[in-house]
Amino acid sequence: MMALIHDIVEIDAGDTYAYETPEAKFAHTMDNLQPLLLNTSNGGGDWKEHGVSKSQVLGRQSKSGRGSQEIWEYIRERIEEFTTKGVIREDA
Repeated sequence: MMALIHDIVEIDAGDTYAYETPEAKFAHTMDNLQPLLLNTSNGGGDWKEHGVSKSQVLGRQSKSGRGSQEIWEYIRERIEEFTTKGVIREDA
């Protein structure tokens, strides 16, 4: 319920970073997961088009483990998968 309310408020107020509770950390993880899922669903097209590096994706996702270790493992697996495919570029 909190995640739904969080997203409804963002329509008018914008995205406000919250970190005080486990629920807020989970909501933040879900906010980070959504763009990753969109990128994986289109074969990583946006990552490829913009030359996104592994460190950039990891940087964006770095706090996701605070909200859910299981989701963090999934995220890391997708990052490795798309790096191996050459969609996300290796760092120099």
